[in-house]
Amino acid sequence: MKRTLLLSSCLILAFFASLNTSYSQVGIGTTNPETSSMLDVTSITKGILFPRMTLAERDAIPTPATGLMVYVTTNNQVYVNKGTPASPSWVLASTQWLQSGADTWYSAGKVGIGASPVFNLDVTGDLNFTGILRRNGIPVVTGVSAVTATTPLSSSGGSTPNITITQANSTTAGYLSPGDWTTFNNKQNALTFGNIISSDLSITGGTGAVIGSGVNMTIFKGSLTESTSSVLTITGGTNAVLGAGTTIQVNQAGASQSGYLSSADWTTFNNKISSQWLNAGPNIYYIPGNVGIGTPAPSRHLHLADNNPSTIPTFLLDQQGIGDAAMEFRRMQTSVSAGIHTLDNNAFKICAVSGLTGITYNNADLLFRIHNQTGVNKGITDINHQSRVRAHLIMSTGIIQGIWTIIVFQQVTFDEHVEYNPSNGQFIARKDGYYQVNSRIEYNPWETQMFMPNGYVSIAIYKNSSPYAEGNNLQITDQTGTVILHQNNAPNVSDVLWLQAGDIVDIRTFQTYTMMPAFVQVGHEKTYFSIHKIS
Repeated sequence: MKRTLLLSSCLILAFFASLNTSYSQVGIGTTNPETSSMLDVTSITKGILFPRMTLAERDAIPTPATGLMVYVTTNNQVYVNKGTPASPSWVLASTQWLQSGADTWYSAGKVGIGASPVFNLDVTGDLNFTGILRRNGIPVVTGVSAVTATTPLSSSGGSTPNITITQANSTTAGYLSPGDWTTFNNKQNALTFGNIISSDLSITGGTGAVIGSGVNMTIFKGSLTESTSSVLTITGGTNAVLGAGTTIQVNQAGASQSGYLSSADWTTFNNKISSQWLNAGPNIYYIPGNVGIGTPAPSRHLHLADNNPSTIPTFLLDQQGIGDAAMEFRRMQTSVSAGIHTLDNNAFKICAVSGLTGITYNNADLLFRIHNQTGVNKGITDINHQSRVRAHLIMSTGIIQGIWTIIVFQQVTFDEHVEYNPSNGQFIARKDGYYQVNSRIEYNPWETQMFMPNGYVSIAIYKNSSPYAEGNNLQITDQTGTVILHQNNAPNVSDVLWLQAGDIVDIRTFQTYTMMPAFVQVGHEKTYFSIHKIS
């Protein structure tokens, strides 16, 4: 260890001894250091290596001396402290801007391209860049962003607007077309003429134009006097309408005087004209808002009063064409029409729509119809929306002994308002009223064995699951159970029911002639059910 320290000390002494001490400067690699430098390092194969550190390590140097230089590996730049040890200011040793031509300048932190800079960056000439131009971090919008225009110009708006000007017309200002220009020019030319003199009009002076410098226009009174015009009176003056002392008077119109209409008279006539009703006779009267025919005091918008003892109807709606003779009534946008329908044999109808419609019984818009049946000379009254149902059995059903069993008529012939359910045999009324119910059940005793004595079959109408009307009881077997009355096998029932909306009607049957299921025959003529509303 002592040998190592001794060797190091000898080397340091030899180094300083090799320095040229005849100058106040230090030279490394040269015997003639620059006089203006304290250290002159000369080499053509090597350089000077500054202390190398990161940006964070540079900023952690305590009280760095002014002029201290370091190499920052974070961005591979050389920095110099231009500040003080207490307040360092690290700046790049190089500005990174070099003048590469006669048109590039750098001065005091400002760069100029094409001219000496005045601002931080001055560019004289065209500028081409790729990317987004920003100001304070916000993109700068280039080009036209919006264009507005005032009449007669108009703009479509946006960054690429269309600017248009409309053609002038009677309500819009704009440009004048060649055709319009010619028209106006011709009209202007038509107003130019020389002197015109007549007994009533005199135009003199000027330069050939009616209105121009030096034009004199005189309108003479002429023969327009009270003796020839009862409306206009002109007096005074010096034989001219427009002259000193002239008086022009227009008389007010009255029962025997022609003339102007006063504001009160105008209101009266305007109301009569606007109403389109004029008192044309002793039987037509108008009170503001109401019109009376046959009555001087109408109480409705249209009030008809018949004081004529004739049997001729008071009101006649006469359709001379091929359409319906009908009237429409409307309340809150809901319409009802009444009249004669030409497409339905001229039937009188009331329909729940705007116009007469419906030529079938099941039309939902038809409320009421009175018509002549085709080929029959008699009238028919038809009130629609009445319940009409008919159904029959298409699948044989086994009836258990001693139990009132619902018959489910699976095939529906018609059902005006979908009130019958062919899956459970129930009819549910939609409206209150009286209903006519009919039904027939035909049994088939030939398919049955194990007959019981004194057996019979029956039928009944049930209302809300309770028996309402029972039909006839037909005996099938005698007291011994051996005699079979095969043709005494079809009980029926018929009655009128009062139903409220929601009430349920069904047909049930009962048999005691066999312990086995008794079968009911199928067919629309054998086992069926019908119901219709009669009022």
